[in-house]
Amino acid sequence: MGGVSIVTSNKKEDSLKIFEIMKSLKHRGNFFGLGLKNEVFTSKSINELKSQNLNDKLIIGYNFFNELNPPQPIKTSNYIYIFDGEIFSNEKIVNAKNFPEIKSKDELINFLKENDGAYILAIFLNDELLVARDPLGLKPLYYWGNNSFYALASEKKALWKIGIRKPQSFPPGTIAEFKNGKVNFTTFKKLSYFKIEFKQFNEAAKNLADLLLTSIKKRSLDLKEAAVAFSGGIDSSLIAYILNEIGVKVKLFTVGVKNKFNYATVEKAAEELNLPLEKQLFTIKELKRIVKKIIWIIEEPNLMKTEVAIPIFWVSKLAFQKNFKKIFLGQGADELFGGYKKFADMLKIDGAEACFKALFQSVVKAYEVNYERDEKVTAYNRVEARLPYTDWNLIEYAIKLPVEMKIKNEEERKIILRKAANVLGLPENLIKARKKAIQYETGVHKSLIKILKPNSLEKIFNELFKLHSF
Repeated sequence: MGGVSIVTSNKKEDSLKIFEIMKSLKHRGNFFGLGLKNEVFTSKSINELKSQNLNDKLIIGYNFFNELNPPQPIKTSNYIYIFDGEIFSNEKIVNAKNFPEIKSKDELINFLKENDGAYILAIFLNDELLVARDPLGLKPLYYWGNNSFYALASEKKALWKIGIRKPQSFPPGTIAEFKNGKVNFTTFKKLSYFKIEFKQFNEAAKNLADLLLTSIKKRSLDLKEAAVAFSGGIDSSLIAYILNEIGVKVKLFTVGVKNKFNYATVEKAAEELNLPLEKQLFTIKELKRIVKKIIWIIEEPNLMKTEVAIPIFWVSKLAFQKNFKKIFLGQGADELFGGYKKFADMLKIDGAEACFKALFQSVVKAYEVNYERDEKVTAYNRVEARLPYTDWNLIEYAIKLPVEMKIKNEEERKIILRKAANVLGLPENLIKARKKAIQYETGVHKSLIKILKPNSLEKIFNELFKLHSF
């Protein structure tokens, strides 16, 4: 968990822009690393790094917290690289410290194809720079470029700072090859639109249960205890239940707006699981005070994204204060299993095929709607989010299931997930639990619309944009 910055240019004055990018990412790390084709430099001072003679056309940078991350970039006998994130295999979690030895671009692509994870990778390999983003876009990366200059960064504000007004989201599952002043983008892995596969319901539920169990096992291999953002709904209850069943010590965290949040329901769910629950309630004044910071973090004046980001910010900060560096979130389940009411409405009005397509697109585009926002929020609090419902094998299986296994009507949604929870042994009351979306459940939505003036988010955003650009 840190901040990635990359600049490619024929002009030295453009190469120096990497330092402005790194300054803009200092909330992601107060130590700084710089990588050239053959050299690596690390320092607590950007000014010290500036003293290096940067004649290379390709430069990679990394912000990191010394107590949380190994210094990067890392130099091996074969290459220099930055790896921001994690790869989840059945045997171990691959991170920057144990990234495998790779000898060629083809070998790298095969490794990334075969493994599941959340990451940004930048690696100097055989006289070229390769940059890759995980296939679901769980880690944010933005870029802009032309024939002579490219800049990439973990956040848009870092590119705004050097005058790039409209950075684009780097395509998930893509590897960019920078060589001899040219760049080539290649897709190495993506979700394909499958025909609906009709399976026997009970068999599908059992398979789904096995895949979810495997996903959570892979994401907890390095953990003796885990924080879970808890709402009392099936998504977070199932994560917490499985973690506890496989021997991980679980602590639940919940947040909300004082007098607007139904804490009793969440508390009852925690009691059903027999797991400790930590809560924190916030006043309207505290909610109002945090809006500007949230807009700065998520980089959009979007009401819905702001409403969702606020409780995720609160809960990840609370987890960090209690000495947790990882937090499990239930993100991805609503898109995969039809949790949103809009899918039930579409099924009723437009039919199963249209609903199936909408579900597929919501999974593919979830990085733009959810994952980029959530990673920025949790990273700000120095907490790594782990998302079991984004496991590649789980998604590839569940996305092909017919809509009728997921949604019957407005009241009956996530049907197959509830059956899988039954297979795994989740208490019946939690299987049947219904809850509203996070912004409604926590009281954030109702409180925000009362205190926000028309266009106030846009005004805040415009002020911040001016602050972080030329």
